[in-house]
Amino acid sequence: MGLKYKIAALTEVAEAVRGLYKQEGNEFVLDVDGAVDKARIDEFRNNNIQLQQQLDKLKDVDPAKYRELMDLDRKVREKQLIEAGKVEEVVNLRVENMRTELTGQLTEKSTALDKANAQLAVLMIDRQVQAESVKLGILPTAMDDILLRARAVYTMENGQPVPKIDGKVLYGKDGTTPMPMSEWVLSLKKSAPHLFAGSSGSGAGGGRHTGTVDLSKASPLEKINAGLSMGGLVGSLPGETQ
Repeated sequence: MGLKYKIAALTEVAEAVRGLYKQEGNEFVLDVDGAVDKARIDEFRNNNIQLQQQLDKLKDVDPAKYRELMDLDRKVREKQLIEAGKVEEVVNLRVENMRTELTGQLTEKSTALDKANAQLAVLMIDRQVQAESVKLGILPTAMDDILLRARAVYTMENGQPVPKIDGKVLYGKDGTTPMPMSEWVLSLKKSAPHLFAGSSGSGAGGGRHTGTVDLSKASPLEKINAGLSMGGLVGSLPGETQ
């Protein structure tokens, strides 16, 4: 017989398993990760059944016809209120309908705008990274790698790319302004030389990284870049030869 999830007293179960229970208020609950009270599961299942039944009732409903019927119902109610001399209620009803409609439109437009801004931010970051990387002689096959690294560090704020690590701004050499993209790409050339043509870490075999990075002396950004390489985005593990 299985163990009960919730009991009123420890005497309800064998002494050997009493240590598996923890007290919550006046009851004892089985202390197991992921365990859920059967009553909650039944409630969730019943709610799903009710929702599915409601959806089944609407499966044959034509959205256009439904809107027409709703509009007709509104007009009938307004007519009845006007005939009853309740003009103020008619006005309030129309205002509420307009507010509901406008709120829905604003929510939809806001969602679309947020999505567009996110896409624009990625494009702007990618464009600057590509320009700076080409200047420093990036290998064509390494562009996707550098773009992924940049997106993990940079976000657009007030139209400018700002690098952050754990939510904290990463400052450039001057110590006062966010690290410019040119400086960040240059740091990659030092910490991940296998991404660039003509570096000591590149060879005819495609520019695999053959050196190691002394992380004890590395900057936070260089540690991140080294971690990305070790994570398998590109190249091989530090110290690994091909």
